[in-house]
Amino acid sequence: MESHPWRVVALLEAAFPEGHDEGDHRALVSVLCEGMSERNAAHTASVYLGIHEMDAPWPAAEASSQVTNRAQRSRISELRNRISAHGWAPEED
Repeated sequence: MESHPWRVVALLEAAFPEGHDEGDHRALVSVLCEGMSERNAAHTASVYLGIHEMDAPWPAAEASSQVTNRAQRSRISELRNRISAHGWAPEED
């Protein structure tokens, strides 16, 4: 396992010290897909969200394609900004 997904897990833990809302799973994966391969996004999501990759109800790439309404896009933007405040810079990863 390369170190990159583990660095992102640490970043997510810093961005969400109180934990995450289960309703944000798909939005978080969508943000991760902006700067990671599908494999790494799925692995990072499984570690951070506490689910086995094979048990995930959605593949990582599918998460971003299922964002269809303004509320979902807004929530993704909010999460991206919160994660960015803790060092998420996908264009550099």
